[in-house]
Amino acid sequence: MRSTRTVQPSVFQAPEVVHPVAEELERASTWLDEHPELLDTVSGSVGGSVACGRRGLTCETILRCAVLKHLMGYSYRALEFALHDSATMQRFARVDPHEVPKKSALHAGVKAIDAEVWRSIDGVLVQDAKLRGVESGTQVRIDSTVTDTNILKPSDSRLLYDGVRVLTRLLRQARGHLAGLSFCDHCRAAKRREQEIRSGRGARRHRQLPAGGPALQRRVMAETEVIRHGPAGVRRPSPV
Repeated sequence: MRSTRTVQPSVFQAPEVVHPVAEELERASTWLDEHPELLDTVSGSVGGSVACGRRGLTCETILRCAVLKHLMGYSYRALEFALHDSATMQRFARVDPHEVPKKSALHAGVKAIDAEVWRSIDGVLVQDAKLRGVESGTQVRIDSTVTDTNILKPSDSRLLYDGVRVLTRLLRQARGHLAGLSFCDHCRAAKRREQEIRSGRGARRHRQLPAGGPALQRRVMAETEVIRHGPAGVRRPSPV
């Protein structure tokens, strides 16, 4: 058995808390109350009989828990704990503090809201923002999902090679706009020096040689040569 609205969560409902996060949630709660048609849309997606079965989460609580999960970036386990621990979260989600839903019930309810329902909710939100003058709705910013990945550990030789590569690229671009600009491309030499320094690291450790050695010296000389070409080439060109 599933109702659309939560008439009265609890007679022991917590009062409003004076805090920036609580005020933001209160504004979001007011906006949801101003658009009760969203509950009918969620009800068609979540389903459930009104007259029979065990009493489950209302469509209003499911929608508010989904909004809370998105705003706070909670996992379902963290959302369950927040509903247990925080009176502000209970007030927003309109759940009884003595009957807080488990993470499995939260997962089943929130996942039942399909993409079409979210699209319609976003449409109502954007339209209301246009009427209030908050957002024009002409541009959309999308955040991609963050995934764990390995990154290349920075080293002095790699940073020097990156400097040579970037400076050479900028000089190539400048050569198309400035007449008389000439320079030597040291990218291949810098790449070879970087590989020599990186591959000889284990041997240096056993022989107790200074890090880099002659390869690092040649590498710094190449870097200095590229830097020297930059300002010298900029001063020499004739007016276009």
